[in-house]
Amino acid sequence: MLRITCIAENEQSATLKVEGWVIGSWVEELRHACESYVARRPMVILDLSNVRFVDPQGIRTLKALSRHCVLFVGMSPFLTTLLTHAEDTK
Repeated sequence: MLRITCIAENEQSATLKVEGWVIGSWVEELRHACESYVARRPMVILDLSNVRFVDPQGIRTLKALSRHCVLFVGMSPFLTTLLTHAEDTK
């Protein structure tokens, strides 16, 4: 299960709290939510403090989002390592 909740927004940014598992079809839901907010604001902040697991597709998607005005906060050391060292493979 994945829950995405907008917890703060203004003209410049939106903060989305992401909770649960970033896996399978839920990865696409996260991408779509981020793209929707990025289309209306210069920056989107993802609070990943309650993410429990991210599959390889989720890692690739998060890395792609980070290149497009999406900032991550609240990441666990493990998730930080995955995003820093994971290869961009399909």
